[in-house]
Amino acid sequence: MSVNAMNTTEVATLLDNPDCQIEARPIAATDGIELMVYSFKPNQPSTSRPVVFIPGWTSVMEGWVPLLSAWVEKREIHYIETREKRSAKISRKLRVQDFAMIHHAEDLKAVVDT
Repeated sequence: MSVNAMNTTEVATLLDNPDCQIEARPIAATDGIELMVYSFKPNQPSTSRPVVFIPGWTSVMEGWVPLLSAWVEKREIHYIETREKRSAKISRKLRVQDFAMIHHAEDLKAVVDT
């Protein structure tokens, strides 16, 4: 896990300990970059469709607490932190072109295909 990524205990505390299972896992994206994906699975049966949640550039999970707290107990959520987030694991020097939209699209495809 990236040094800057939140662990599941920190996420649970942030969301006021919701009634769900929380999993944090790095997923290999493109260009040797790993993205952090947090999955929330309600402890109670749910008929709601799962949601793939992709926060916008520079937004952080703390900004989505009201929405996430309301949803994670009722539906499966897969929260994908994109490559510009501090949780991304990058093993080389970054270049401006690393943040082109095509790379974000390829990253999301890689996560969904996993």
